[in-house]
Amino acid sequence: MQNPRIWLKKAENDLKGAKILLNENINDLAIYHVHQCVEKALKGYLVFKKVGIQKSHDLVLLTEQCNHHDQNFGEIREIVEALNPFGTLVRYPSDKPDPNQEITKKAIIQAEIVLNFVQSKIQS
Repeated sequence: MQNPRIWLKKAENDLKGAKILLNENINDLAIYHVHQCVEKALKGYLVFKKVGIQKSHDLVLLTEQCNHHDQNFGEIREIVEALNPFGTLVRYPSDKPDPNQEITKKAIIQAEIVLNFVQSKIQS
């Protein structure tokens, strides 16, 4: 799909889904959708820049690709690094505990920051 606005709409829906799941105390799925939100937002920016999208779920790699077109993406790198593990950490049973409500709430706030940042880049 080559329309960045559709990518951003999907990212918004993932964020909405994460909030609904948080309210139901389903933190593992909520935080997975947080990761999906950020991934789709970053890919939406790459589509906006008419860059081919690699099949990757690595938020750091995607942010680096975005940073090639706008060095301000360095501003969100710390957030992206914190959210990156949630793409795989919660997808399958593991010895690590699922995120709690506090971690999930913080991740949702961070995803909103990234989504707003990307939206501002596409609207400008």
